[in-house]
Amino acid sequence: MSASDRKVLIVEDEALIAMNIEMQLQDLGFETRLASSVDEALRLLTSDSLDLAILDYSLRDGEKTTPIAEALHERRVPFIVCSGSQFNDVARVFEGVTVLSKPFTDDLLQSAVLGALQ
Repeated sequence: MSASDRKVLIVEDEALIAMNIEMQLQDLGFETRLASSVDEALRLLTSDSLDLAILDYSLRDGEKTTPIAEALHERRVPFIVCSGSQFNDVARVFEGVTVLSKPFTDDLLQSAVLGALQ
């Protein structure tokens, strides 16, 4: 399966960060879906077949993306967590997950994405 056959969900509430991640993934050939809230992401997750997700851990309204991580874990969809603050969630669904600390470089993002899909 090539990158162009793969769909990535990006859950990010900061528009500039979401656009940067989206552009990086599209440059690699991935098809992307964007969500800025937990509810929106869960709707996309149930209506679309996804290969990977990139989750901003804490959204603007204080909402954590743990419910999305749980749904992804149940569906066996790999995901990466991005966090601008200390990430210390010990929920089982986060065990072994790649965590990118914001700000991160394009190279780190690309490496994390390709690693998560292997």
